[in-house]
Amino acid sequence: MQLKEIDQLKEEIKQILTANKAIEVKSISLKNKTSIGGWMQTTEPMIAELLGQRNFDWIVLDIEHGTFDTSKLQNVFRAIELNNKLPLVRLANHDKKVLGQLFDSGCCGVIIPNITSSKDLENIIKSCSWPPNGSRGVGFSRSNLFGLKFNQYKKIAQKPFIVAMIENLKALKNLFKLKNKFYAVTLGEKGVMWIENHQVYLCKPLKIKVVETNGAGDVFHGAFAYSVDQNNDISHAIKFATAAATLKCTKKGGTRTLPSLSSVNKLAAKLKIIKVHI
Repeated sequence: MQLKEIDQLKEEIKQILTANKAIEVKSISLKNKTSIGGWMQTTEPMIAELLGQRNFDWIVLDIEHGTFDTSKLQNVFRAIELNNKLPLVRLANHDKKVLGQLFDSGCCGVIIPNITSSKDLENIIKSCSWPPNGSRGVGFSRSNLFGLKFNQYKKIAQKPFIVAMIENLKALKNLFKLKNKFYAVTLGEKGVMWIENHQVYLCKPLKIKVVETNGAGDVFHGAFAYSVDQNNDISHAIKFATAAATLKCTKKGGTRTLPSLSSVNKLAAKLKIIKVHI
């Protein structure tokens, strides 16, 4: 995942929170680098602390698919911060009230599912931002150390860290209205479609005998991140990730059935990319 803003975000969080010795965030440079994070689906602080001890830059709390008691989120955020990591949250929906509560509790950024248009994204960004850029309520909270670092936090509150998830073809068609240069959406057995520099591309996987699809999406994203980290271009990374996910579907099981690097490269070389007109 390319997160250019995370360097500045970590430095700003550090300036706010280190005075209270709650967290001392390491500043990292992500120029030509890949940011790697962890993922959890429970509000157990001990698990968050264990994940935080790994070599991650951030930890995501997936409240869309996990089992969460929102009253415990602040304790999970504290456990993540103990290890100098950024707590992020993947939302279950677009509830504006939840957005404000998450950021006030110490969340450093959110992943928004099912974005279908630029208007959806703009409305969510406004809901996450303090005035004048947005409509989020202003007040003393844990995010600004209950007023102790209110003025410093205002800078972060004006530019929240947002990751938009594009999960259907309708959303992909609407992305031409946005300013960014690269978007991608996985389509299962139909392959991967993405927009790069205003051109739409499709990478179709080879036909296989599917044994199990569990974990295929995780393998795809991990393989894509690995390929980008090896300084490969987007097309190469897409083919590599598609090949890895395809091979994962041919075997049943977890990490022990992950394909080898040589087998992924061999299959990726057979994949083709075509231009799509939509």
